[in-house]
This record gives sequence, structure tokens and C-alpha cells, in this order.
Amino acid sequence: MKPSLGRLPSRAESFADLDNLSWLNVLFSWLWPNLNRALVQFVNHELTPRLQQSLPSFFRNVTFSRFTLGSKSPELGPVQVTRGKERVDIVLDMKYFSDVDVSVDTGNGLCFGMRQLSCSGKVCISFQPIMPQFPIVGGAQVFFPRVPELDMEFTGLAALGHFPGIEQTIRDSVKEALRGHLVLPRIKAIVLSPEVDPLQAMVRRPLGVLHVRVLRARDLAGVNCHAFEEGSFTSHPYCVLSLGDTSFKTSTVHNTTQPEWRDEPGGYLVVHHREQHLDIEVLAEASGSLLSHNFTGFLGRVSHRLGHMRRWREAGGARRHSLVLDTSQVNRELLHVDDPVNQGSASTLELEVRWFDMVSPSHELAISQVLIALDLLKGRGFPTGTGLRWRTWIDDFEACVKVSKKGRTHGNQLQFPQVAINPRLFPVIDNLHSRGYKLKDIVFILGIAEELVQSYIRAREDFNHRQEQLLQAQSKEDYRVELQWFENIVHMVDGRDLSKKLHIALYDDQDVEVGQLEPVCLRSLLQCPAKAGAWSCELQVGTDRGLMGWLLPSGPSRFATVDMDISLTVCGLQQGKDLP
Repeated sequence: MKPSLGRLPSRAESFADLDNLSWLNVLFSWLWPNLNRALVQFVNHELTPRLQQSLPSFFRNVTFSRFTLGSKSPELGPVQVTRGKERVDIVLDMKYFSDVDVSVDTGNGLCFGMRQLSCSGKVCISFQPIMPQFPIVGGAQVFFPRVPELDMEFTGLAALGHFPGIEQTIRDSVKEALRGHLVLPRIKAIVLSPEVDPLQAMVRRPLGVLHVRVLRARDLAGVNCHAFEEGSFTSHPYCVLSLGDTSFKTSTVHNTTQPEWRDEPGGYLVVHHREQHLDIEVLAEASGSLLSHNFTGFLGRVSHRLGHMRRWREAGGARRHSLVLDTSQVNRELLHVDDPVNQGSASTLELEVRWFDMVSPSHELAISQVLIALDLLKGRGFPTGTGLRWRTWIDDFEACVKVSKKGRTHGNQLQFPQVAINPRLFPVIDNLHSRGYKLKDIVFILGIAEELVQSYIRAREDFNHRQEQLLQAQSKEDYRVELQWFENIVHMVDGRDLSKKLHIALYDDQDVEVGQLEPVCLRSLLQCPAKAGAWSCELQVGTDRGLMGWLLPSGPSRFATVDMDISLTVCGLQQGKDLP
């Protein structure tokens, strides 16, 4: 047969119907193999360490021996396009359902797998800034407004029946891994123009601030059943409200299933996108009575899209609405037979919200609240194994201390080069090669080209050599790594008292302070909110380590020069009409 000299691509290969998003789905299907390989790296370097930390000690050696999402790509659409002052946002609905091939090895002789995975949610692509010269778009940000809905079907878990909660732990770990990388306020940034500051591209400026008050709840579950009072069932309810990385807790109302929070001040939540959801959990404090039984502290939850709040009824510059709680996870068998939840009554929660615009401070404008949004991004020059966390606070207010998560290492893991061989054959080639089989015998057994086997063996030897060099470098005292936080910390300050200072300190895994940035006066920040600057941080051994800490310094004494990327947004809040 003569080789084909060339042909015009078919309609499906070249373009799709421009009246819908089939063209985008075709494009995404072409990119899916590369995205699949990127997900494999994410699973090995990000998800696996999280699983090893969250699972019981029996599973601390868990690894993914096989991972592929198959050939079916997600379906995208419909699409929404919104335009801001200096950016254009594209919001795409994403649905993914596929047979996957995932095998998990617990390291203790037990294996299980995953055969189906479904994922649905909204993915956003934000182009910013928009420039009057080429390339027109200075950068792009990719993120999820909220954690996508995930469902996994596992196989081979019969052997793990005596380990309850393993499936849910894996699901929660996957969601937490997504939350820590791609869910607002965390984003993936792509810089397209050299004129755009990479540090600025990694931060998404908030739209504003939402003030939320819980007014009352009705027909909550009564989880405190009194032993000597038949028909008496109450709760001590309180609410936890969260949006992105900001959250707050209400006070507790005792001995009631119809609570009201009359004097509750409410809380401020930073909004980055209208597709974000306000998440609320209603919980109950444990009863202190010896003659009562507290079976569960969960009373219900609700998640509400911020964009829908424009439909709430308006009253006195605020909007109010009553939400129905999801009580499906409440253990009804442990409730009283006459409990409102057992009787089929819907548990409801009434909220009041006010919207605040972010404005530049000025002497003419009276500002009652000031927002300080601190984005801890990444840094270089840190020693390994220190579990470093940042703490921020305003002067001596211990209740306002915010603590970040531990920094994650980045760019310190070697990646095996891509070879045109199915990864499942790698251990087979290794086994045959270690047994002394000749190259032609390995080629005959596997039925693949000799050049491919040779390329894999060379790649493996080079990878092992580089891995050995890396281990030697990591064993040295002066080895440094890059750490990532990508965490947003928010402080709300009374605008009438700006004499206080913002403190930012670094702590190690022993909860010992190893360094502190020079405190910054809030008034100076408000006077120059857009000014960029550099802070110096001296890192030293804590004084409470005792004599052994002085004789055998560890951790902080290994610090040299550390570069840390931090973004600080300071602005006043002024009540606006509605969510933009």
C-alpha cells in the first residue's frame, strides 16, 4: 500500500458547530492525553502525601501503583462570560463521568482500586489584565469557585471492612487536595506578557466583602434527650459560616430547637467571585448534664450560591432570606420520636446579608471597617522538615491571631521522563533486566520495538543517577527548598483606630517562633495602599529551647537567606447596593 500523501481533516477533526460548545469539547479531547499525564504527576506528588497523612497508620505507605483517567474527556458547557473593570471571566459548567483505571497499594499486602469517577462543577478562566497592546491579554487565571462534586466507585474494599471510613477519607483527601490548589482564593496563574508582574498575576483581587448575620432557626433536631423528662428534647445550637478561606462562628443558644440570635454581630466574609457558595453548618454543643445524652452534634447544613442573593427580599439596606437545611446526615434513629426532624418538619435558617464595596481610603470618606487581606504565596531558601507556618495578628489581640497551614515543598521531586511505553510494562522490564535477560529476549517477550526498550533503560539509569544525586544533596546541612502556602488570611480592623500594627511571624513545627517581620503600622498602609516594598526577616533560634537547644541547634539555625512572596491588600469598606 502506498503511504497517504496527505488529506484534508474531517469536519470533526478541524472544527465543530460554532453555535454551541462542541468545538471546545473537541479541543479539550485533543488536550486530554497531556492533561491526563499532568494529573498523574499531581497524584504522585500532591495527593499521595495527603493520603499518607490523613489515613490511619496502617496505610501510611499507601501509593498509587496505577493511575489513568481513561480516554473520555470532560464535557464543557454552557458558558457564561462576564466583564469586569480590567478582566474578562469565562465560567464553564463541567461534567465528567468515565471508567478509570486506578490501583492503590496500601503497602501492607492489601490493594484496592477505583473503576468509576464522576465530577461536576464550574471551572472559571479569568483573563487579566486587558491591555491596549499585544498580546492584549496579560495573563490568565484558572480556578474553581467551589470544590466540585466528586463521586468514586471503589473495588476490592472487602478486605478493608474492618477499617471504617476509608472510602470517605479518600474522598475528603481528594477534595482537600483540590481545595488547596484550584479552589478560590487559590488559583493557577499563567503570565502571557513580560509587562505583567508575576506576583500580581498569582493573586485574585476580591470583589468585596459580605457581612452575614444569622437571625434565627426553626425546627432544629433536638439531640439532648433528658432521662427523667419524657418528651423533652433540646439542643445547644450554633452556626459555622465559611466562604473560601474566611469563616466565623456564632454564639451558642442553649436549650432550644427554635434559637434566635438577637444581639449577634455577624461576621465579614471576603468574596472573590459571584459563583462562590456560602457554606453553613449548624452544630450543637455537648450537653453538660450527667442525666442527659448527647448523641450527635450535627444539626444540618446548607450551601447557597452568592449570585442568588440578589433575589432575596430587601429590608433597610440589607437582604434577608430563609434557607432550608439539609438534615439527611442527622442520625434520626437517635432522636426522640416526636422530634421535629423525625416528624418531617423542615429545619430552616434565616439570614441577613449586607454588601460592602472595597474603596480606596481618603480623608474625606468616613470608613468604619478596614480590610487587610494577606496572601502568603511562596518562598525560597527554606530548610527541609521544618513544618513552617505563618502567624499574623493585630497588636495584642490574641483572639485575632490567624495561623496558616504548613508550607508544602515544591519542585523538589524528580519526574521520570516520558517514554513511549505503557507504564505498566516498566516493572516487567525491570524484573526481566534484573534477572539477566538479554535485550533481544525482553523485546521478544514483550513484543515491542528494541529501540523503545533501550530508551527506557537509558531513561531509568539516568533517573536513578539524578535521584541519587538529589538524595546526597538533601542529606547536607545547607540544602534548601522552595515552600508554597498560597493561603489567604483576612483581618478586619476598626477604621477609627488605625494606630495598631500588623505582625507577621514564622513558626516551626515545635511551635517556636523563628523569625518575625518588622511590624507595619496600619495607618501607613492606608496612606500608601498600592506601594510595593520589601520586608526583612531575621530568623533565629528560640530562647525557650533550653540548654540542649543551645548546644544542638536544629531547624531555625539552618536558615540562610529566605525570599518570600507576599501580597497585601489594604482598603476601606463602604456599604454598597448589591453584589456586582
